[in-house]
Amino acid sequence: MNYIIHLNAFLDKAAKEKWMVPYHYSLYMALFATWNKLGFRKIFSIRRDEIMAAAKIKAKSTYYRALKDLHAHQYLVYYPSSQRQCPASVAMIPLDGRTRPSKEPPNTKMDTAMVSLDGPLLKTNIKLISNDVSNSLPELEEVLKFFSTNQYAREEALKFWYHHEATSWLTGNTPVQHWQPLAHKWMLNVSKTNNDNNENYDQPF
Repeated sequence: MNYIIHLNAFLDKAAKEKWMVPYHYSLYMALFATWNKLGFRKIFSIRRDEIMAAAKIKAKSTYYRALKDLHAHQYLVYYPSSQRQCPASVAMIPLDGRTRPSKEPPNTKMDTAMVSLDGPLLKTNIKLISNDVSNSLPELEEVLKFFSTNQYAREEALKFWYHHEATSWLTGNTPVQHWQPLAHKWMLNVSKTNNDNNENYDQPF
């Protein structure tokens, strides 16, 4: 891996991307610096707090949004951790058209676990974590509009958004990928709770 060639390729490509904003640049550069320190491993573990600090990103939601965007646009492959005690992993995609990382998740039993990347190259239509923009983390206005369209209470939209914003849009230890089904499930739980509360407790058991 040639440090200068890759970095120049990134800057040239990123300059043409209309969707990129400063936090995409800062996150990529933080990951690139980590990759460089680790000798350009094919896959390496990342710790969220360390990468956020290096990228000067303060909000977890911004961090995950930027990470998913970089994955979706094939700047890297993001492997969420399947175990709470293990960090997530990242594979930086070479920008010179050479071998792409495997889309199979790495073995995360140990922080330093690596996987073989001798399999077939990733195709251009790699199965992405986020297949379209509807899967990105929503802003409050987007949630309010979604709840209104489905005739859900505005108050529940606010509760839903602030709850998940506070938990960094994680379910367990995995970033939320499809928030709309989660919103429907939220309202089903609200409906069930209301029905339980409306039971007539004056009737003898």
